[in-house]
Amino acid sequence: YQLDAENRLTHLFWMSPAQRRQAQDQHQILIHDNTYKTNRYKLPLGVFCAPNRHGQTMLVATCLSLKEATSDYEWQLQCYKDAVGIPPAVVFTDADPASTAAVAAIFPTSCHIWCIWHIYANLRKNLLGLLKTSFSDFMADFKRCRAQPSTP
Repeated sequence: YQLDAENRLTHLFWMSPAQRRQAQDQHQILIHDNTYKTNRYKLPLGVFCAPNRHGQTMLVATCLSLKEATSDYEWQLQCYKDAVGIPPAVVFTDADPASTAAVAAIFPTSCHIWCIWHIYANLRKNLLGLLKTSFSDFMADFKRCRAQPSTP
């Protein structure tokens, strides 16, 4: 946990021993996301998940922070890194610039991938009003383009 100058809680990270073993055993993939102040404390809740050997998504850590700035994400990811001791090969997050910067700082050797669900949600949020009736065609083209194999 972390306190401010007035001794108020600013960050809290928790991981049970069973969660730590799960994260260490299945350390290759990390999924990290913050809810936006949906709890009764009105604080962003960070969740860390990883797939187990059966393909099930397991909650491996949680945290609370006052904000969602790069420094807050860095604190969260550093706590996870310290607890697990092994960097993930792949980290999935939303496309938040603060989160992106924090992943690059704390896990520089990990492959960082933005969650496609968040990308689709942001496309809808930012383009639906602009494209209006053309939005469906745009999304079909976007999905078709995304499905194409990449070439060097």
